Amino acid sequence: MYDFKYQRASSQTDAKEKFSTADDPRYLAGGMTLVPVL
Repeated sequence: MYDFKYQRASSQTDAKEKFSTADDPRYLAGGMTLVPVL
């Protein structure tokens, strides 16, 4: 499993803020089984 820090945005503006200030930002998208297979 890869080490990562999950941040859930409360709005689109919040998502942009979190993404722009992160060290190595990545979007996580997928179904219910995505996180367990990481």
